[in-house]
Amino acid sequence: MTGRLLLLVLAFLLSVGGCSHKPTVIKTCRIIALAGESVLAQTKAHYQIEYDSSGVGVFVKAVDGVAQTKSAYWLYFVNDKGGQVSCEECMPNVGDTIEWRLTSGY
Repeated sequence: MTGRLLLLVLAFLLSVGGCSHKPTVIKTCRIIALAGESVLAQTKAHYQIEYDSSGVGVFVKAVDGVAQTKSAYWLYFVNDKGGQVSCEECMPNVGDTIEWRLTSGY
């Protein structure tokens, strides 16, 4: 499954409550947003990240050396709302809270 498709499926499940159980957040990384920069650019400025980039978007694989697993993925949220587009396309407002959550249970 491509990174963007996986992100969209997970975002959909978050938005409609399609999971029968509550996901588990393993690790959280937070940033207070600045204007004019994408979630990806702001994350790269604060954390060391590993990611795959393709024609459909960016999929973050590790943040500060903490890698995803077969059952836990890095998902981003802005003001507690799951990302609806790839992190390089999302442009938060000044003061928004960007949060990356290593999440399992989907």
